[in-house]
Amino acid sequence: MDIRVSLNSAMVIAVVAVELMNMLWYSAGPSWARRIAQRLFPTTIVCDIGLVLLLQILIDSTFVRVSTWLDVVKVAVILTLVYFCLEAPHFVSNSNTFLYFLIHSMHKFCMIFVMLFCIVNFNYIYVLI
Repeated sequence: MDIRVSLNSAMVIAVVAVELMNMLWYSAGPSWARRIAQRLFPTTIVCDIGLVLLLQILIDSTFVRVSTWLDVVKVAVILTLVYFCLEAPHFVSNSNTFLYFLIHSMHKFCMIFVMLFCIVNFNYIYVLI
């Protein structure tokens, strides 16, 4: 299996867009953001870049074809459910922690959706350097 990854402008737009979404998600002062530890900006950017690269590899593979926003929603839901099923046993112990983790998982869905949406829809933008 040969994996080739090349940086394009859609990936840069995806990282910027997801970071803007994260700032809006956590800056509104919602009750679910009070329990989350401080986010370190350099670590966040590195992880966003890693996630964009992994999502680009996923949609470039022959297993997943993503071309419309409905395909983006389907892939985002599937990946969020994988995250939920892997991590819920570590966090959920009662109804309060379930609600907290459900909202946390919704944030992961939004992140994946925004990244995939940007990768798919801004693929035609080229930056001349």
